[in-house]
Amino acid sequence: MGLVFLPEVIYVKDIYGGDYYRANTMFKLTYQAFILFGVCMAYIITRALAGASIRPHMSVARRRVVRLISAAALVCLLLTGGYIFKACSSWFGNVLRPENRVSTDASVFVSESFLSDFEAISWLNTHVSGTPTILEAPGDSYSDYERVSVATGLPTVAGWYVHEWLWRSDTVELNQRLADIETIYTSTDAAAVKALIEKYNIAYIYIGRLEREKYPSLNDTLLQSIGETVYSNGADTYILKVQ
Repeated sequence: MGLVFLPEVIYVKDIYGGDYYRANTMFKLTYQAFILFGVCMAYIITRALAGASIRPHMSVARRRVVRLISAAALVCLLLTGGYIFKACSSWFGNVLRPENRVSTDASVFVSESFLSDFEAISWLNTHVSGTPTILEAPGDSYSDYERVSVATGLPTVAGWYVHEWLWRSDTVELNQRLADIETIYTSTDAAAVKALIEKYNIAYIYIGRLEREKYPSLNDTLLQSIGETVYSNGADTYILKVQ
């Protein structure tokens, strides 16, 4: 109940204005409350039904009221189970059709939409240990960008723009990082690129389809001159290891 009532008086004022200041605070707290309410209801109903039977001092009338209330609560709790059917049909359509089924493997979208990236990511997962920083092109929220860091767990220089902005409240540092990333991918100044690689402690530079879309003037020649190509599945997708 505290998780539900708290956002009514205390909340994090984030980048969303107007009526949305409380949105993320409520989102983070109330869905947790929903889970706890479900667990508590199951216990409370069971305890109430059992208690009404084993307490000899309870009057017949009171025992009947407790049972009726518990039975009504149990029906309400069971009705919430119907949400799963509505949720699945709304999001996935007819799940009885094989083509509408979705895997729980979060990397499947990469293998289906970005096959060359999937092979390169698989290489990273197999051959890279620890958490070295990998550079990839950043993009907007809920886009296909950041697919390498997502599928490998490796840290990257900048994530989804709005999410980075949201948790930091301003864009000064974020915009600087985006400008530095663009410099690394497109600059003709090797010294400047090396300085930025050292600044962010970058160990691997990823070049794939999205990097080329993001930076049409991507400088393959300079990048390949400052790093060792440790993986390549063609001219368009490769991974550089830098010191």
